[in-house]
Amino acid sequence: MPTASDDAVTCSCHSPSPPSGEYAHTTESLDILLDAETQARLQRRIQQESSTEIVEELFPYCSVFAPPGMFPIQTAPVPLFMDDDNLVSDIRASLLKERHDAAVAEAAMEEAELAALELKCMLLESTP
Repeated sequence: MPTASDDAVTCSCHSPSPPSGEYAHTTESLDILLDAETQARLQRRIQQESSTEIVEELFPYCSVFAPPGMFPIQTAPVPLFMDDDNLVSDIRASLLKERHDAAVAEAAMEEAELAALELKCMLLESTP
């Protein structure tokens, strides 16, 4: 019957260890290398961001779908009537005046029809 000590001996794998002077680094030196790499990456990222900001400032509408020579399509809603435009203000004023005159005329017609109906009712009541 095999024992635990027999199983431990059966593994014959052997990996050569690297020479101690070639790969031996202390944790402090590795930390220093890691910090230096981190700082270099941060510096590179800052430089890339600043270079893209300059391009975005020069060409604010430049993208894959709108190259620099093509103007962007304006999709923002534009007010239909402007208060400072004299022609539009005159047209608006004339339309409002026409609507007001039409409303006054309609009210006068209703009042005249009501007076005519009252007169008709009085005439019908007075005749036997």
